[in-house]
Amino acid sequence: MNLFGWLRRRQRQSSSERLPWYRAPDYSGNFTEAEKRALDAFRVQARHPAYQYNALPSHVEAYIARLEVEMDEVKQGRTTMRALAPTLFGAVILYVTHFGVRPSDSIWDYLIGLAFIIFPWIVYRSEWRKNADEFAPGNENILKEWELDYITDARVAARGRANDPPPTEDDKI
Repeated sequence: MNLFGWLRRRQRQSSSERLPWYRAPDYSGNFTEAEKRALDAFRVQARHPAYQYNALPSHVEAYIARLEVEMDEVKQGRTTMRALAPTLFGAVILYVTHFGVRPSDSIWDYLIGLAFIIFPWIVYRSEWRKNADEFAPGNENILKEWELDYITDARVAARGRANDPPPTEDDKI
């Protein structure tokens, strides 16, 4: 029996182990297998085409990158402050319990102080990961939007080709 099996189940899967949104068991769209394979081919590439800003000037790319970094710093800073404030409060409780106004022989005051120090950092870890995943280069929402646009454009182009008349001898010249 593995005592730490529950811990392994709770560990998050890496982005390479997760199924893409169009391959998930609960997906109920109308993609063909050929379209799914085309999207799989993009996901296997070292750099997904969704992250190539070919049409944007370099100063716009730099501005977007700077905004993304600033937003990430604001969110991570807010998350850190949400962990530091209760930690300081817990430290004050421990100080007052041990040295302060009413030194106590009760263990409960110490446990409460320790809880205020430890639990915010457990919550901080999960929030930090959630924020980091949001700004990771493999953001699933960006990939999904690009892939939906790609499939839509491919379907429109296929309909256009189907409606075009076949080439004649005059077109070959």
